Amino acid sequence: MCSSDLVPLFQIIEIAYNLPFQQGSERLKGGPDWISGDRYDVEAVAPKADIANDKTLKEREDKLRGMLRTLLADRFKMVIRTEVKELPVYAVVVGKGGPKFEKSKVEEKDCMGQSEKDTARCHEFNGGMGRGLHAAAVDMRDLAAFVVNWLDRPVVDNTGLKGLYSIQSSGWRPVEVRPEDANRVEGGVAWSERPTIFEVFEKLGLKL
Repeated sequence: MCSSDLVPLFQIIEIAYNLPFQQGSERLKGGPDWISGDRYDVEAVAPKADIANDKTLKEREDKLRGMLRTLLADRFKMVIRTEVKELPVYAVVVGKGGPKFEKSKVEEKDCMGQSEKDTARCHEFNGGMGRGLHAAAVDMRDLAAFVVNWLDRPVVDNTGLKGLYSIQSSGWRPVEVRPEDANRVEGGVAWSERPTIFEVFEKLGLKL
């Protein structure tokens, strides 16, 4: 069962189309004003066969997003039109010294049947800007998709690295720190003293 728990429809659309929260408003245009203001409690139940444990958690989440898109079209009569635009992007590439993180002890086949209760889930990061990157079994596309939430442009994976990896890092400061936030303390460290996300990538043997 899935519930939106009284959020603006705009946020539900972002989830359905897997848009990063930092850039959703930049990539999603149009629609009436009420999709950003009015709040809805949307409930739906997915057929068990479509989210069975013979699929990875990522596959099930992708399936649920497809169902959510169908729900939006059915209940809200929403129509989406895609447009192609040229935009500046960040590319993740391997640094000169190579990656400085380890291969995961988990293989893709081990990801089958995972549930939301599993603490070290495949293709999932914990943390973020304040806490850093923490994952037991992720690939480079997962990395690009996660960090884009704190950046000002899309991120693409150009590393050529395959398979799953264990990644741990420190937190970082915002891409742009306002003067009034320079001494803001999070996790016992002021924002001004935190590394940039570009420096965090360099410590991982990558370049953004």
